[in-house]
Amino acid sequence: MALAQSKGIPADRLVRQAVLRLLDESHVAAAPRPAKKRSLGVLSHLGNAPSASEIDQARQEMFANFPREID
Repeated sequence: MALAQSKGIPADRLVRQAVLRLLDESHVAAAPRPAKKRSLGVLSHLGNAPSASEIDQARQEMFANFPREID
């Protein structure tokens, strides 16, 4: 009330101006954001994953000379 009186305008007009200003600012804040990469897309530079047979082959090669338990 005091602010409206100091500006020499009715209180309802001051409130209307404040509400319109807030709505205008919220419209700017609600602007669309750039799309984020999906979590799978983040790793796409690594290429395709190895197949199950490739994993088995690598495992056999790794443990080919590994010492075995002797009973």
